[in-house]
Amino acid sequence: MVCSLQPKYKPCSGDENYWLNYDEPTLLWHAQIVNESAETGIPFNIQTRINKEFNYTEITVYAPDHPGLFSKIAGVMVLSKVNIVDAKISTLSDGMVLDTFAFLDSNNQPTTDEKKIQRIVQGLKKMLSGRLDVQNEIRLEKNRSIKTKSQLFDVASRVLLDNNASSTNTVVEVNGQDRIGLLY
Repeated sequence: MVCSLQPKYKPCSGDENYWLNYDEPTLLWHAQIVNESAETGIPFNIQTRINKEFNYTEITVYAPDHPGLFSKIAGVMVLSKVNIVDAKISTLSDGMVLDTFAFLDSNNQPTTDEKKIQRIVQGLKKMLSGRLDVQNEIRLEKNRSIKTKSQLFDVASRVLLDNNASSTNTVVEVNGQDRIGLLY
C-alpha cells in the first residue's frame, strides 16, 4: 500500500496538517486514489463523488505538482460552466498533489449529470496530458460569450495572503463577486 492510515506506513503527505484537514472516510478515499494510480502506472488519477451531507459534487485530482496546476484545474472547471464553492490543495512529499474541488451546477445544485461529470474528467485528463491549452480555450470562450447583468459591472477581486494564521502554511483568501471563473 502506497498511502495508508495505519501507523506502520509513512504518511504520503509528510505534513501532519493533511491528516487533520480531512475526515477518515476522505483520507481512505485519497489512499484509494493514490493506490489506484500506483497500481495502474498512470501518473494521474481523477475521481468524483457527491457529498450528500453538504450537497455538492467533489472532484479530486491526484497528479504531479507543477506551477500553475491549480489554476489550470480551476480553468477546466470554468470551461465546464460549474461553480467552485471550495478548493483544497494538498502537496505530498513525493511531488504529487491531491487537489479537491467542491462544485455546483449553474442552478447551485450538485452536478449529477454523468455526461457532464465525464466531460469535466476528460477535460482534466486532456489538460494533464498537455492536449488542452486552458488559457487559450478560456480566452476563446470569453470572446464567444454574451455578458450577463452581473458581468456588466466590475467588482474588484481581492486576494489576501496570511502567513500568521498557521505556523506551517500560507492561507490564501480570495474575495470577489461570486461567479464562474473567480477562482481561475
